Amino acid sequence: CGVELTRRVAALTGEVRGSLFGSMERLGEEGRLALGLARIFSSQIDFNTESQDGDLFGLVVEKYYDGARFVAYGPILAAFYRGRAGEFRAYAYDSGKGLHYYDDSGAEVGTSFLRSPLPLYRVTSRFSRRRFHPILHRYRQHLGVDLAAPMGTPVRAASDGVVAFVGWRRGFGRSVIIRHRGGIKTYYGHLSRYAKGLHRGSRVKMGEVIGRVGMSGLATGPHLDYRIRVGGRFVNPFEMRFRPRSRLKGKDLVRFRIRRAPWKRVLGHGHGKVVLHEDKKRISTPGKGWLG
Repeated sequence: CGVELTRRVAALTGEVRGSLFGSMERLGEEGRLALGLARIFSSQIDFNTESQDGDLFGLVVEKYYDGARFVAYGPILAAFYRGRAGEFRAYAYDSGKGLHYYDDSGAEVGTSFLRSPLPLYRVTSRFSRRRFHPILHRYRQHLGVDLAAPMGTPVRAASDGVVAFVGWRRGFGRSVIIRHRGGIKTYYGHLSRYAKGLHRGSRVKMGEVIGRVGMSGLATGPHLDYRIRVGGRFVNPFEMRFRPRSRLKGKDLVRFRIRRAPWKRVLGHGHGKVVLHEDKKRISTPGKGWLG
């Protein structure tokens, strides 16, 4: 059963000009590949505030064809990004608990929290102890960040947790509060609607859609008011740093180093794209990590 497709393992390297999405398209690739790359490094890099022209990116990815027709992207096997935030590398590995990405040391690429609950946004107001409110016309604390995005943009849970509140919160409008380990709570305000079935006590996973960007409550335009509270005190979300979710050890670390070796040699070298390997593969259902 299934269909036989041509699988090509391709290495891509490019430079950011304007945006990661536009730069990927200039290489002849689709925007979903840029989104896949951004998701891998979503805990290390905020591509909305830390990406800039001149940054370098690269990846090794499986691409599937039916004859000459492109069908789908398989998993990203390796990725790197170099910019003002530093240089980051990631290699795909499945230790039996699903496909995850690890850096050269074997630490999982991805912390317990996303850098941002929105994939794309524009910062319109930062964390401040004294900000002039555009509607109330007076100075007051702004203990979060305002992230402007189109109406209906998916809002994702910043980390695994339990929903502590779903409902209307005065000027914050439709809001969701999630309780996480370590005495941490995240707040999501001005939503246009909630995810279907979301209620107090719901368990959510990091990256799960919990609602949509809106302008409910006191808001001059569609945006998300995002806040983090640690032990009863609000902190600047952009200054938070978290530990890796896991780290490979023993035999898993040895296997990982063997499997990453061929990708490490080609990752980020040259410019443009090159096919590293081609074969035939019978596909019945998409495999782990497929981008589609």
